[in-house]
Amino acid sequence: SSSSSSSVSASSASASLSVHTDDDNSHLFMPVILCGDFNALPFSSTYLLLTEGSITRSSVCIYDSDVQFPDTLRLPGGTSLHSAYKTWCTIEPDFTNYTHNFKGCIDYIFFHDDSRHLQLLRVVPIDGDRYHEPLPNAAHPSDHVPLVAHFDLS
Repeated sequence: SSSSSSSVSASSASASLSVHTDDDNSHLFMPVILCGDFNALPFSSTYLLLTEGSITRSSVCIYDSDVQFPDTLRLPGGTSLHSAYKTWCTIEPDFTNYTHNFKGCIDYIFFHDDSRHLQLLRVVPIDGDRYHEPLPNAAHPSDHVPLVAHFDLS
């Protein structure tokens, strides 16, 4: 008797989740939400790779001369991600991290959907006026500002 097997593979770099079975070899692309502390400012090569889908060697700071870097680095399939805050507010927040030595945007909620089943409904704006002193402090237990986005998955 023949058995059917299924496999699931996920990759944050390609911003897609592929599900297929051995029976029909069909592919179903699922929505992806990728969020976290990327330690990357909005003009950094990391941010540009994720949001534009490619970067060139000239846009990357390489600290080790032995590192081999291609002329162009691309995400697989020509994919790129969207920032929830930039999509909703047209710009990234002024800051998502606020310490004594640094204040800038390094945290993001990225999304991508080839299947068109994921819709960004809204983001909760960051009220910069709430943060008068570096974090963490008595009112805010983290050095990062919370990011919140609401999506509809249908």
